[in-house]
Amino acid sequence: RRIAPRLGRREFVALVLARYEPESGAFTLANAGLPDPYLIRADGSVSVVVAQGRRFPLGLGRDVAYAPTSGALAKGDRLLLISDGLPEAPLRAGGGPLGYERFERLVAGAASLDGLIEAVKAETEPALADDWTALVLERRA
Repeated sequence: RRIAPRLGRREFVALVLARYEPESGAFTLANAGLPDPYLIRADGSVSVVVAQGRRFPLGLGRDVAYAPTSGALAKGDRLLLISDGLPEAPLRAGGGPLGYERFERLVAGAASLDGLIEAVKAETEPALADDWTALVLERRA
C-alpha cells in the first residue's frame, strides 16, 4: 500500500521476504514477483518451494495479500533465492532462454553458488540481458 502510489505506471518491485530461524531451520517466505526458490537437500536432491497465493510484484496493486509459504532446512540443506535473469539468460546457441528446467538441472549439479554461476555462464551469452541475483542460505551442522 505504501509503495504502489510512489511507482509509475510501468514500475514495480520484485522481492522475496524471508524469515529464518537458525535453531530449528524453519523458514517462512512471501514471494512478490520473483521465481520460486529452490530447496537443495544435503543429499543433492532439488525441489522448488512453490509460493502460495498471489505473487504479483509490489506496485501492481494496492491491496494484494501475500500468503506465507513455510518449510524447514535440515543440516546441510540450502535454500537458493534467485532473480529471473539466471533462468531467462539467452543461450549461446540461440533458440531462446536457458529455461527453468535446464536451470534446475544446473542447480542439482552445482556444488556451490560460484559453480552454479559458472555453469550458467558456460551455456549462455556473455552479455547480460538482465540482472543475475542469487542468494544461498545454508544450514550448517
